[in-house]
Amino acid sequence: MSQGTIPSDKIRENLRAELESTQEAYHQLLADVPDNAWELPTSNPAWNVRQLLNHIIMAHKYLPQDIKMIRSGRMMAPPAWLFNWLNIYITRWQAHGQDRDGLIAKYDAAHDTIIALLETIQPNEWELQGPYPAINNNLGGNQTIADMFHYLTIHFHEHAMDVSAAIAPKPTPSDSNSTLIEGTTLQPIKDNASMNEPFQQKDSGFLTYPTGGWRKAMFKYPVYLWRLGFGPLMGKLFVLITTTGRKSGLPRRTLTEYHSLNGKKYTPSGFGRRAQWYKNIEVDPHITIQTDAGTEGVIAVRVTEDSEVLELVDVMEKKDGVAMRNLYLNALEIEPTPEDILAKKDRMYWLRFDPTDEPTPPPQNADLVWIWPVTAVVTLLSILILKKLLRISS
Repeated sequence: MSQGTIPSDKIRENLRAELESTQEAYHQLLADVPDNAWELPTSNPAWNVRQLLNHIIMAHKYLPQDIKMIRSGRMMAPPAWLFNWLNIYITRWQAHGQDRDGLIAKYDAAHDTIIALLETIQPNEWELQGPYPAINNNLGGNQTIADMFHYLTIHFHEHAMDVSAAIAPKPTPSDSNSTLIEGTTLQPIKDNASMNEPFQQKDSGFLTYPTGGWRKAMFKYPVYLWRLGFGPLMGKLFVLITTTGRKSGLPRRTLTEYHSLNGKKYTPSGFGRRAQWYKNIEVDPHITIQTDAGTEGVIAVRVTEDSEVLELVDVMEKKDGVAMRNLYLNALEIEPTPEDILAKKDRMYWLRFDPTDEPTPPPQNADLVWIWPVTAVVTLLSILILKKLLRISS
């Protein structure tokens, strides 16, 4: 933004007033955060509430260095991908353990430094500029010193909206027994006969419910593989489901097989309503799914139509083989005949994923891929050190 026609003192005065107003807004935002909301996810998938509040301060802390580089004519513009990657993990690291008082102290200290720096800008320096990585829609390309001061306010309001949305009261079903929805209308469990099925699924062998130990770890392990960067490969056979924890309000993730039918994705809950992720969906069916086709916000709907049930059993047989089909149906004590399948369909918990534009939980990022380059570097260094030791010993 050009400041050429505005007197230098007026530019300084306007920016000071803007920064002080932003400081007040940050204090109010912190005051609005409930004590139990620090770990809530935000619409920014990289950070939760605590991390985002810390991230706002980082723009203030790094501004003096940016101004110094612009003044010297040595402003460096690292690749946007590298900037963003470092930004994510530095923010998480610096936010660890921060509380309300600590964040206020950090913001105020950074604010005081910025105000003192503002007083040092000379009339001929407001239009000095340097390149900045295109990290978002509000920052990128050549930026003047005046732009950089003004960006602190833009940056705050951008992320304040994310925090405010995360801590806003969420609508909850009026009936504590509410369950999956058709369209957007919640159906109470008591009105859905299929939810009152007295049948108790077999709990032995391969389909033993994982209440703890190695079985539970076995079902959690695949999520870590996704975080390590294997998502595009695993997503050909499995779907990563992100639900909202019915007690914590935090994202909860599980990986399970999925099947495609008539352009839509389906998944069975092998353990029926006992599965924790299924219980989360009963409370809030707005979920996020990830496969090799990408990320989708969907509404989970339980399959009850006869024709759809039979088609899904057929799809499962073709994909997983007769042995898997029989294993699944045997656990439910269902004969592999259309008549018995339909007579006992309430024992099967199949979900269909219908696309939605409504808010859903943040997807799982491949946030552990950094382990691979670190492992490679450590391995290489270990080999070099070992070779050197062997030469010395010889």
